[in-house]
Amino acid sequence: MSNIYSLQLEKHVLGGLINHPDVFPEVDKFLSESDFFSEVHYTIFCVIRKSLSKNEKVDKVILADQLKNWGIKYNGDLDIYEYIDGIAFTQIKKSAVIQAVKDLKKYSLRRDYEKIGEELKDSMRKNGEKKFEEIIESADKVCNQLVTKYTEAEEPTKLTTGLVDLLEDRGNNPVEEIGLATPFKCLNEMYGGLRVGQAFAIAARPKQGKSTFLNQVAFETARINKCKVLFLDTEMATEEVKFRRSAALTDINPWWLETGNWRKNEEMVKKVRSCEGLKEDHDVYHLYIGNMSVDKICSLIRRFKYNHVGRGNNFLVVYDYLKITGEKLSDFNKEYQAIGDKINMLKSVCMETEACLLTANQLNRTGENRGRRGAQVVDDMSTLAGSDRLAWFGGNIFIFRAKTEDEVHLDNRGGIDRGTHKLICVASRYQGKNAAGFRDMVTRTLEDGSQRAEPNYINFNISNFRVEEQGTLEDIIRREEGIADISDISGDDGDFLLE
Repeated sequence: MSNIYSLQLEKHVLGGLINHPDVFPEVDKFLSESDFFSEVHYTIFCVIRKSLSKNEKVDKVILADQLKNWGIKYNGDLDIYEYIDGIAFTQIKKSAVIQAVKDLKKYSLRRDYEKIGEELKDSMRKNGEKKFEEIIESADKVCNQLVTKYTEAEEPTKLTTGLVDLLEDRGNNPVEEIGLATPFKCLNEMYGGLRVGQAFAIAARPKQGKSTFLNQVAFETARINKCKVLFLDTEMATEEVKFRRSAALTDINPWWLETGNWRKNEEMVKKVRSCEGLKEDHDVYHLYIGNMSVDKICSLIRRFKYNHVGRGNNFLVVYDYLKITGEKLSDFNKEYQAIGDKINMLKSVCMETEACLLTANQLNRTGENRGRRGAQVVDDMSTLAGSDRLAWFGGNIFIFRAKTEDEVHLDNRGGIDRGTHKLICVASRYQGKNAAGFRDMVTRTLEDGSQRAEPNYINFNISNFRVEEQGTLEDIIRREEGIADISDISGDDGDFLLE
């Protein structure tokens, strides 16, 4: 039996509730009968809570009568009337009741951890025949009981309460982005940063550069925000990602790096050994997860939070990419249902652990761009493969693809290289300071003089696994019309409005 308790403190709390019943609503959301070690106190609290929940008066005589009528037997010669009278006589101020409840919670928390320790011991004694991952998962289930138990219940809040104070507080403490800033200026300004508990998704056809894009965002986001990143990879091993990152930083073909032949080339030796980026220590953790089920993935994210990030700190989870990885399929659990559940679970665990989620998804064949002209490519939500739930739960969803030949020619008119790829927003719940609104359409003039309305997009150039932002379609149109880019306007020139 545990010796972690204070009967005197339990009496103080009960006496406080009897003498100051109006404090009950403030403590009801986190005080429970399990916080009382004494069986007598446990029962008294249950009766008090039942009465207060019905807005009934808590009278010590009525309380004792109710306890007696319940027919509960107590050890020894306890006179319940005298006992209740003694508790009610407790001298405790109203302001001290809440503090007494908080102190009592410390005792129950310590008892719970004590119990968890015993359960872990028992679990480890019995799990000798299980697989390595199953042992870790069983331990996580035991420990996560406390995370769930001590998470405060959410309550509805009146929207107008504190609204002015909220705005003033943000004005006193301004930030550039809500969440984590990406390394791309236009992306941040148009759609904002990566937000906690929200899914930021990149959809593409195979071999279009989405993994390269995710890797760049992972490393640069860790650097810019000084945060930790967990990169969960369903396709590439850690060593392969390291070589790709090295190729991007040094501008050396990865073959030379992977084979070690860079040491035979004097120029490459200089590039490698003078590259400061290779020496930078970013907190990006990579793991190849292969056929790991979503339950184990969620458990892994929780462990990363508590082992590497710590409470109260945000971090980024990159999941490349959404597909079946160990989930069991059946007539009652089709592939699209399993992927939908995975999206929901990943988003939920990121909200629980205060993480931002950046993921990728495949496009179906209607989104294919090879051998087509730009006007023939479908760039909308209908091209998302797998499950509609990405559209339901995703915060911002983008299509990322290589430009067709005619798109490259059209974008590069005027001799300015506008890159190899385009990022098209197909759903946005959150926007940045330069957002155009719900429907971001622009009108461009084609080579034959005709005009066409199309969604604005961000240009990117990918070369040797290096990703560089090259402005937007709107920038291209403005330059062609002889209007300076927003980036060309000095910050000292006052407000600049789009015409």
